[in-house]
Amino acid sequence: MLRIGFARQDITPPLGVPCSLGLDDECQEIFDPPHVRALLLSDGEDRVLLLSTDLIGLQRRNQLDLKRAIGAATGLPEGRILAHATHTHEAPTVQVANNEPLEPYGLVFADPSYYRTFLDRAVAAAQEAVSDTFEVEASWGRGRVVGVASNRRILDEQGRLHWRSSRPPAEARELPEGEIDPWVRVLRLSEIGGPREVLLLNYCCHPTAAGGDEEWYVTADFPGEAMRLLETERPYRYCTYFTGPCGNINPGKYVGDGQEPSDRVRDVRVLGRNLADGVRAALREMEPVQGDGLRFHSRTVRMPLREDLPTRAKLEGQLRAAVEVYRQAQREGRRLPGGGDIRRLAHKLQLLRLTEDGVLPTDVAALRWGSFAAALLPGECFLEIAESLWRQFPDLNLVPVAPIDYSLGYVPTPETFQQGGYEAGVANVSPLGFETLVEAATKALQEVS
Repeated sequence: MLRIGFARQDITPPLGVPCSLGLDDECQEIFDPPHVRALLLSDGEDRVLLLSTDLIGLQRRNQLDLKRAIGAATGLPEGRILAHATHTHEAPTVQVANNEPLEPYGLVFADPSYYRTFLDRAVAAAQEAVSDTFEVEASWGRGRVVGVASNRRILDEQGRLHWRSSRPPAEARELPEGEIDPWVRVLRLSEIGGPREVLLLNYCCHPTAAGGDEEWYVTADFPGEAMRLLETERPYRYCTYFTGPCGNINPGKYVGDGQEPSDRVRDVRVLGRNLADGVRAALREMEPVQGDGLRFHSRTVRMPLREDLPTRAKLEGQLRAAVEVYRQAQREGRRLPGGGDIRRLAHKLQLLRLTEDGVLPTDVAALRWGSFAAALLPGECFLEIAESLWRQFPDLNLVPVAPIDYSLGYVPTPETFQQGGYEAGVANVSPLGFETLVEAATKALQEVS
């Protein structure tokens, strides 16, 4: 019998706390409250805790801190605790690893005080989920979502790449929708003999209806709005959300052209309603999931990095120059979001600290209950990774989740490097990274199958 526990905690930051860009990106407006949600799965012998956080990403340092704090507070093995960031771009930052290369300059990327609050709230949610469990029946369905996702990399008939941002100009919105996955996947966990119900939702699209520019707003974006709508429809219904591989998928075709906060909020509401409609369609066509025990497997994958990544010494020299540019902007009273190049350089320096001989060791995990399975992936994966796994495991109701470890950055297809564009330019992995990750995820799923 499957038992679950569920709890959530509000992680709304005080105004003035740095948002996703860090430097010169202090929170000025809260659109809606972000949360950390904890879902415990247990078959009586094994237990797995899944966290979903309304943040842009959790680096390796964040993952380790969460595992240690929650493990100490609940007794759960650290290897059975997995945390995911939904990847909303308008969110407070917790990427304290980026603080380390900035310490010599007296600069702070992520607020340490808010980070402690975030950890405390995550622990509190985990403790509540572990302490209050109930038996459930599981069912599965999926519903078509209309008017949310679009591919942001569109090739025309001549093979030229057109890149569509999350809040693009009108001519970019007129481009075709492109290849997407239109389905929202829903695992419903209904309390046996009781009123409680938890919906686990999974959809492959950047949660960036409010913008991919990572400005000074805070919102759980359209997934948060969809969950709010669904939870208000019936008492004792709770939702948690896990973003699927969406490195090349965003809502750019279906947002308006305004940039004011009210325009951004409007798009969050509209796209959230569209996602909720897809969930409702799924709930009308649910099928039971019969389980024979909870299975979980985690494995290390050594992700190859591109050979042209700068050396540590070169990055540190570039950082010194970027800090001077930033300070000059401050002296002139100019805002420089992210500190100009500082954010990018700090992220690459913390990445190099984790690198061993040109590869980044990170983790892939899989869990299964009956026909339901989840693949938990590092990096900002392209949709094609999910499509590859669905083709290989057609008999599973498979939820692909990414990112878990955000340190890696983009995991594009090999063709992306030939086509060029934004993702090819900023990716840290080599063209071999895609197949390396697919192979590791495949093996993890085979272990639980």
